Amino acid sequence: MSNSVGTASPDRRAVILDAAVELMSTRGFHGTSIRDIATAVGITPASIYHHFRSKQEVLQFIVIQTHRAALNAAKAAVGSRDTPNEQLQALTRSWILFHLANDEALIAVTELRSLDRAAYELVSVMCEQQEAVFLDVIVRGIDLRAFKPPSLGVSTRAIVHMGRAVCLDRRPGSSTPDQLADNYSNLALRMVSACP
Repeated sequence: MSNSVGTASPDRRAVILDAAVELMSTRGFHGTSIRDIATAVGITPASIYHHFRSKQEVLQFIVIQTHRAALNAAKAAVGSRDTPNEQLQALTRSWILFHLANDEALIAVTELRSLDRAAYELVSVMCEQQEAVFLDVIVRGIDLRAFKPPSLGVSTRAIVHMGRAVCLDRRPGSSTPDQLADNYSNLALRMVSACP
């Protein structure tokens, strides 16, 4: 991973990132060019390079920042509750709402394959840290005899992945984000065989 250009205007950088997110969330990384991003911002393609060294660096910034934000949101959700049941519900609810709320999450989920090796390895570690937040809650629930999952690893990964996958379904539905988050958090409890 390369370091971004240091003298770039933060405001212009944010506008470039916003345009990149909008384009990449609909066209994908490979379907979006530097020229497309520049046109959307109203600057020349060469001007992008005052802010980012490459399209790959734009993608890296979006994906890494999004995974960092997801991890922070997950940790905050757990810290806001006491019992394992409450923690898993709050964690799953937060996880679902995070992945529904922004196009960056869609890019972070679908464009991992487009990252260069160094960025991919960094994001893989972040994904493991995210999964560890869920695992810690479930293990605590097992220790307190609140949970009895059929398989600790499978249940944990299933909850994490259903949260990531929710951003893939962009069809309008009859459920609000809050209703979906409630449904998924209740499903997460059933997946770990939560005891009443």
